[in-house]
Amino acid sequence: MDTIHNTVFFEQAKFLLYKKVIKWAKKIQKLYESEAYWSFCTGGRAYIFFFKKKYFYFLKRALTHFIDYVMTTMNIEAEAVEEARTKKNSIKGGFTKKIYADIIGVKSTNTLDLAYFRDNNARYSEVFFYVDESETIEQCSKYVYFSCHKLVRDNVIGIDSDPGFIVFYKELNRGGYKYAVTEKLIEELTELCEARTKVHSIEEIGDVYDILALLQEL
Repeated sequence: MDTIHNTVFFEQAKFLLYKKVIKWAKKIQKLYESEAYWSFCTGGRAYIFFFKKKYFYFLKRALTHFIDYVMTTMNIEAEAVEEARTKKNSIKGGFTKKIYADIIGVKSTNTLDLAYFRDNNARYSEVFFYVDESETIEQCSKYVYFSCHKLVRDNVIGIDSDPGFIVFYKELNRGGYKYAVTEKLIEELTELCEARTKVHSIEEIGDVYDILALLQEL
């Protein structure tokens, strides 16, 4: 991406995060009486909420529901699901536009926990983020979103995906955001995909369980 594209992308991101998403984050925070941090996701049409460690009991329950959902809808073998269930504390979340559920993922790290939600009443799934005006909804939706525990920190309040990049938004004096972009995760995931599935990029991975399996290897 060139400098102009970068500037447009991050300015649009800051605007949408501030104007469109923060009111829903506050609503969720009040609902669960927690300090909920949030992230806007492109491809999955969903939001991520980061919870402090004391809410881990909730996340464990969420993960159980998620695994059951994957087993039911994606026809995953029971043995594979049970193996994933026993490793729930180390599972890293990932999803594509295929997945629709009230709780579609969960992850736990040493510093924070995060759960993936879709609120039917709030119709979050119908909100889109346009990386660039020249890109269509279909193009935006095909990008696979990943979260990685190696890169997440407590002060990260937003994560989004762009072709070839993972973008992390950090709070800066309440009024703005700074960001960091890394290609390292994309490179690692691409290598794993090529080794396991013989494809050339992470965008070609469609099965949610394959994504979870790949992320567990990082």
